[in-house]
Amino acid sequence: MVRTSSRLVVSLLCAIVLVVTGALAAAAHVVLRPGSATQGAFTKLTFHVPNEQDTSSTVKVKVVFPDARAELIPAAVAQTKTGWKIKINKVRLDEPVIVEGHEIWEVVRSITWTAVAGTAKIGPDQFDEVSVYGGPLPSVGKIYFKAYQYQSDGQVVAWDQIPSDSDPHPAHPAPALTLTPPSGGTAQKSGMVGAGFAGDTAVRLTAAAENTPAERDESPSMLAASLSVAILLAGGMGVGLLAGRRRWARTRGNDA
Repeated sequence: MVRTSSRLVVSLLCAIVLVVTGALAAAAHVVLRPGSATQGAFTKLTFHVPNEQDTSSTVKVKVVFPDARAELIPAAVAQTKTGWKIKINKVRLDEPVIVEGHEIWEVVRSITWTAVAGTAKIGPDQFDEVSVYGGPLPSVGKIYFKAYQYQSDGQVVAWDQIPSDSDPHPAHPAPALTLTPPSGGTAQKSGMVGAGFAGDTAVRLTAAAENTPAERDESPSMLAASLSVAILLAGGMGVGLLAGRRRWARTRGNDA
């Protein structure tokens, strides 16, 4: 009986190792938090950037915005980051996008954070975050932001693969944002939108970002959830095995 229980424990532990290993691999990706937002809204988006290299540091992070017309984000500003220089690259559209009656000719194409101080870097086995605040978010189901990590040894780690039917789980997926319709099924109305585009968009966006609490991702991360499950399973197996051994010991004592 004890031998059978031991085999079961070994099998379950192997399964747990696979779960946790998969979670660690996923945690090594550049991911976007929160992973979902409301269509038509302004929101803060934070990119979690882990460095999975053993001998080099991440010294530059570049985030590329969606460029399909239906996926454009008309305006965005970057959150300041101590020790990092920020460059916002904008492009002029062939035709303007209309937001609450205002023509928008220029949109953000990419934002780059470059370390300028000696300690401003993401070292091996470390992670950091970069954030943007923008909107209004497009009325589509999902958009992708391609991300690139520039390493101190010259290597560039690209997170720019878009899932497809032929490759639903690419090795280097681009950070994704799921967009849901606002309650009522119509585009969210915000006084910020019209006012923002009527004047200096960057200034008003910055003010809005400072006065609006950042959206928090209340759901546990994949890694934390997997580790919690692993701990609970391991604890349960330990209790079960101990109880089995006690029952086996009592049975042998009674037989004697």
